[in-house]
Amino acid sequence: MELVTYVIEGYLESEDAIKDSIVYLKVNHEGEESVSYFHDSIIVHNCTVNDVLSDSKKWRKYFKIFDCPEENGVVVAVQQYQPFKITKVNV
Repeated sequence: MELVTYVIEGYLESEDAIKDSIVYLKVNHEGEESVSYFHDSIIVHNCTVNDVLSDSKKWRKYFKIFDCPEENGVVVAVQQYQPFKITKVNV
């Protein structure tokens, strides 16, 4: 099992809102890494949530992050229609 961290952030209008939306998603990878992209969500396959970290407690108004056994992965869905990006980082 490999521990992997992704940075997820929204592209919002104000710098404060962008800062509030940044989330560090730590997952336990249990297979080949792949990500499916949709207009309002992503699925990180073959993993489970290890931890969700953020400097701001407001990230929940921007994203819903949860394990999804049906998809064998973690779903990150936006709460408000907005563009967002996910970046894999080395910690």
